[in-house]
Amino acid sequence: MTPEKFAQIKKSIESAKEKKARAEGALAKIEENWKKDFQITTIEEANEKIKELETEIEDGKKKLEKQYEKLESVTDWDSV
Repeated sequence: MTPEKFAQIKKSIESAKEKKARAEGALAKIEENWKKDFQITTIEEANEKIKELETEIEDGKKKLEKQYEKLESVTDWDSV
């Protein structure tokens, strides 16, 4: 192995270590935000929270539709 090849490999390793450290820092920041905003700390908890929020959205849509139907039934739209 030539000294140049060794230096190139060493530089590649250092670059990979730096990228790993940045990625770990970004992941830590994301997890910190999850904990602060949603009180979750893992991917599994995030998936559960997503399901919970999707259910709440669907329930809200159903309530909105019922209210809209009720409004339609009590309003004389020809006179509006």
